[in-house]
Amino acid sequence: MAKNRGLGRGLAALVAEFPAGQVSLVELDIEQVRPNPRQPRKRFDDDAINALAESIKSEGVVQPIIVRDAGDGYQIVAGERRWRASRRAGLSTIPAIVRPLDERESMIMALAENVAREDLNPVEQARAYAVLADELDLSQTEIARRVGKSRPAVANTMRLLELPDPALELIETGSLSEGHGRALLLTGDQDERLALARLAVKRGLSVRDTEAAAKRLGKPKPGKRATPSWIDEELAHLAVDAAWQSLKLRASVRSGPRGGSVEIRFSTPAELGRIIDQLRAERVSWAD
Repeated sequence: MAKNRGLGRGLAALVAEFPAGQVSLVELDIEQVRPNPRQPRKRFDDDAINALAESIKSEGVVQPIIVRDAGDGYQIVAGERRWRASRRAGLSTIPAIVRPLDERESMIMALAENVAREDLNPVEQARAYAVLADELDLSQTEIARRVGKSRPAVANTMRLLELPDPALELIETGSLSEGHGRALLLTGDQDERLALARLAVKRGLSVRDTEAAAKRLGKPKPGKRATPSWIDEELAHLAVDAAWQSLKLRASVRSGPRGGSVEIRFSTPAELGRIIDQLRAERVSWAD
């Protein structure tokens, strides 16, 4: 059962953006609180949780967790590590800020706050960005604003998801860095990416060495002419964002010696139908 708790010194800053009466700081029965299934962090370091639990035993929970009322209990929006450590420390209650959020707002805040404040690995960050983009219709620019990063940084991290799953696992576990992952993307073949990822781990290759190897693999085979890239990167990003804003579909820009193309990817007949409808609408607007 929740009981009112006075605001500690400095905690008012956490709730200042909400009108009076819409946010409350309470002490919750710890068993009433449950994790958010959309939490981007999937791996919790056991030693770190133990260390935090020991700190909580002596100092208490210094920073309240943030939750929303889920009807049959409270769902964590931010602070799952503190909740896990508090349970391990044997606490029966936990301080929490209850915020008035619907399901969509809760997802956005949970993902954005975790990415901005927690020490997520690059793959967890990329997956969190993908949820914000694919399921909540946020553009890369909007995601960047919410998590306090630049749009190119968000775009580069999201590109990691183009790697094969075994390569992503190597980044997730810390065997390879995000820099290694970006280097692997320099070769377009998935088999080559995975083989190079495993080689980089086996031989302890630096990011620069991995990048050089990927560029060698990405060179055109003998007898094939290289395709120059002349399209400005920022312009290409604008095209990708425009495709997302208009169709909610992912796109990529390719350039060739005499021009280029925008490739829009779809996975269902309904998505193809959206493309057709948009093209027809554009044709009508041009005719007018």
